[in-house]
Amino acid sequence: MIPYNKVQNNLVIEVIDEIASAIRLVTGVEKAVLHEPMIGQVEMDAVHHCIFGGFVSSVGPAITQFENMLCDYTGAEHAVAVVNGTAGLHLMLMASGIGSNSEVLVPALTFVASGNAILQANAMPHFVDSSPADLGIDVAKLDGYLADISEMRDGCCWNVKTGRVISHVMPVHVFGHIGNVEGLKALAERYNIQIVEDSAEALGSWKGGRHAGLFGTCGAVSFNGNKIVTTGGGGAILTDDANLATRIRVLATTAKRDHPFLYWHDSLGFNYRMPALNAAFGVAQMARLDAMLEAKSRLRIAYQDAYSTARYTAFFAGPGNCQANHWLNAIQLDQSLSQHRDAILHGLNERGYGCRPVWNLLSELPHFRDCPSMSVDQAMDLASRLINIPSSAMLASDLVG
Repeated sequence: MIPYNKVQNNLVIEVIDEIASAIRLVTGVEKAVLHEPMIGQVEMDAVHHCIFGGFVSSVGPAITQFENMLCDYTGAEHAVAVVNGTAGLHLMLMASGIGSNSEVLVPALTFVASGNAILQANAMPHFVDSSPADLGIDVAKLDGYLADISEMRDGCCWNVKTGRVISHVMPVHVFGHIGNVEGLKALAERYNIQIVEDSAEALGSWKGGRHAGLFGTCGAVSFNGNKIVTTGGGGAILTDDANLATRIRVLATTAKRDHPFLYWHDSLGFNYRMPALNAAFGVAQMARLDAMLEAKSRLRIAYQDAYSTARYTAFFAGPGNCQANHWLNAIQLDQSLSQHRDAILHGLNERGYGCRPVWNLLSELPHFRDCPSMSVDQAMDLASRLINIPSSAMLASDLVG
């Protein structure tokens, strides 16, 4: 990218004007951050009740209530609340039998936590390309790639180039859009690869009547402060597998076995439990979820209309067969403008709009440079042109539904 202070041409200013004008037209505000939580008296009362009830740490009724609300909403048989989404990714890999000689197929176009969790589980990320249509794994391209680099031995998919087993695939539902999970499931079954979902951004996203995180063995959601539902910090693992849920709970509780007073830990475990204070906050937030999703849908429709006549940008609508939560709205720069992305972002932020690029590809980061990767040319193009625009639910307050 060309530094902002080196590019001050009229075209860049025109593009900044176009993007900012559309944001202002839709939201009616002169300044807006990328995404902020909706917090009110209900959340304060819930935390106050938790404090005075005496349960503020890793046990208490708020945690059970929050997990039950997640199950009721998503349809999952089990939900395990944890300290953050990254911990959830780590736990579901460990609990699902990841091995130290294993590779996990994961998009290069994702937040760093996806790859970090794989390394933390002593496995190897194996980067795959993304589809321009839905920002998820390009299943057709992956199919051809696996045919070239793998072979089946004793029911396992072996990478013949590295000598490791490709045991898992981790689809990521970017910005809340669910990609080609049907094709991925068929491919994973053919190669005996287990699906574990990074659904961090996808609470409230559905496809074919099924909630994100429930298309594979399990899926992790995030409740970070920038998510639609927040617990301040926090996450949860969704699964329909009772044995897996039990194993996850054990691992999240330092692998301590239940006993009235003895401390008996029968394996390596992790202190990943969600505190009750966070869970109480989450209970209040879950009561707002439907209203926030409806507001975000209105915001998406308004943005899509505002950018429909834009000259230099296109609104990213996502796949039509997915009921997305529209966590973050995104626009794509014309390909001829990709070299000016950072200059455009500087200009938008100077005008008060907290716009952001998508992440640097994981395959480009120093601690992942020795990891195997297929060609990720589509992901590279997407990363050079995608811009997230202000997407908070409260920005839709004046929009007519």
